Amino acid sequence: PAFQDCEFHFVTDSDVGEHGSNTIVHKELQPNSKQLIDLYGRCDVFVMPTRADFFPLAILEAMSMKMPVISTDVGGISEMVDDRHTGFLIRQNDVRALSDRLKTLIRNPELRTDMGVRARKTVELKFDLQRNAEAVIDLVCRAARSKKIA
Repeated sequence: PAFQDCEFHFVTDSDVGEHGSNTIVHKELQPNSKQLIDLYGRCDVFVMPTRADFFPLAILEAMSMKMPVISTDVGGISEMVDDRHTGFLIRQNDVRALSDRLKTLIRNPELRTDMGVRARKTVELKFDLQRNAEAVIDLVCRAARSKKIA
């Protein structure tokens, strides 16, 4: 089996049912907790094959910790994850693609590192709260000063 030497960590409030000995389920982790941040720091890849999350902050958290991301191409996730640059985007329910992309990252530590570094830079450039707030304020102020009336 391709993933027998891997450790999988699930952060969830839901019951995940039976799982293998290489799977750890974290049910008590809180957002921004030291334990969650430590877990991000110990992991190599972040995987979120969601069907409905339109802009999951957990992806940005993982990217800020220099992790490449594998996620589904739903909602605004493609605005966060640049396919083949900061991670991989897959179609919903595409188990084969998920497995293939995960194997690619497991087998290529240099690719993982490169994608992780680019992921961190993406978060710093595109998703910085202060920078984005200033841009929105600037846009609103320019609109308010505009003399054009539709």
